[in-house]
Amino acid sequence: MKKFLIIAAMLLAGATASFAQLHVGAGYYGELMTTRWNEGNLKHKTSGDMHGFYAGASYNIAVSEIGIGLAPGVYFNFAGEIDKDRYTDTFTRRLSLEVPVHVTYSHDLGPGAIFGYAGPAFNVGLSFKSTGKYYDEISEEWEKATANLYKPVDGVKSQMHRFDCKFGLGVGYKWEHLAANFGWDFGLLNQIRGEYRDKNVKNSIHIHSWHFGVAYVF
Repeated sequence: MKKFLIIAAMLLAGATASFAQLHVGAGYYGELMTTRWNEGNLKHKTSGDMHGFYAGASYNIAVSEIGIGLAPGVYFNFAGEIDKDRYTDTFTRRLSLEVPVHVTYSHDLGPGAIFGYAGPAFNVGLSFKSTGKYYDEISEEWEKATANLYKPVDGVKSQMHRFDCKFGLGVGYKWEHLAANFGWDFGLLNQIRGEYRDKNVKNSIHIHSWHFGVAYVF
């Protein structure tokens, strides 16, 4: 009986490996930060976007014979923006690490297969800095400025959270060892720390993202 269980376990491990695919990919990455607050009966909303790249890998494990799978992964994201005008010249960038756990579905189409995914992604902000200079009209000189939205100032906690939970949706196409995909991730958590939230104006900041890129499938 013991020998039979060992053989069965080996066969199961082999079957799982044969239906598992490692995706190593990179591509364009964009972020959209939306800020909302109320002023009396008026609701305000502003937004700003940054652009960059992503790189990482996921491991798609088939869990059924009808094309359903589970794909955990790890990705590094970089998004930045240059803001330059008559009075400012700054470079803002955000670096983050993202761990998606997506449910996938694939279906044969043409020479390859079309696939889609949905599920949560856990994002950890590594750095959120803005550096540059601004023109001081009083001194009539350019002054240097640096801000780190994740760093405490004078012992006071930063206003922004590092951790976020997202819900992602995406589609793609795989042909032999190459895959192309496009996806959107919705930031679910308010990034303003609780002690900085104002119940009267109901202020909130959410960070959404989108990407498109290619991957090599092993």
